[in-house]
Amino acid sequence: MSARADEGLSSDAFYARQPGQVFKASLPQDMTVGYLQGDDVPYMTWDGRLGQRAAYVELHGDELVVRAGRRAWHRRLSHAARVEGEPPAALDSKGVSIFVKAAKVGRDSFICLESLPDGAGQSAPQRSVYLLADPLGQLTVYQLPGLYGACKGLMDRGHGVHVVPQWRQLPEGQQNTYSVVWLRLAGRKGFAPTGMSEALTELSLDWFVWGNVRPDVKR
Repeated sequence: MSARADEGLSSDAFYARQPGQVFKASLPQDMTVGYLQGDDVPYMTWDGRLGQRAAYVELHGDELVVRAGRRAWHRRLSHAARVEGEPPAALDSKGVSIFVKAAKVGRDSFICLESLPDGAGQSAPQRSVYLLADPLGQLTVYQLPGLYGACKGLMDRGHGVHVVPQWRQLPEGQQNTYSVVWLRLAGRKGFAPTGMSEALTELSLDWFVWGNVRPDVKR
């Protein structure tokens, strides 16, 4: 990563400068929203391709259906792996973006769903983000940490290791307002620490000065 310590950047720019950004070349796609007669809960659907295979994603409230190739999965978002203390996050049916990344190795393929929390304003730093890992093999659903959460925050560190950021606000009086802690996707175990974090000082909403990589900050 090459950036001056005093160079200001947004969270999106911070993610773009990380090595191995999984969705770097992926453009967000919209999900189709519809209703069935007598049902006030919308159905959100996406129909497309995951590499050479047909793929389909359906959301109806808490219920998630994923079809990829010959695989079909039924999950509940409330049962997604999440960081301890992170509440379940609802996706806003008025604006869910879907990102798709196909890879030669199935475990490196991902589908990601992202929106503002239901009813939140555009300036809110919180996001609702659900990552669907290995949909062609053994699907695992993760709810990513919501503070400055983004599909673009998923990084590939090589050898099957994928990491995501958790933004932690440091106590008042600390020079660095945030520590961005990198967590490894750990399958059924959820998330595992990597021991790496980055120090960022907040200048204004979603605008930071970048610090140096350092050991994980203990709160």
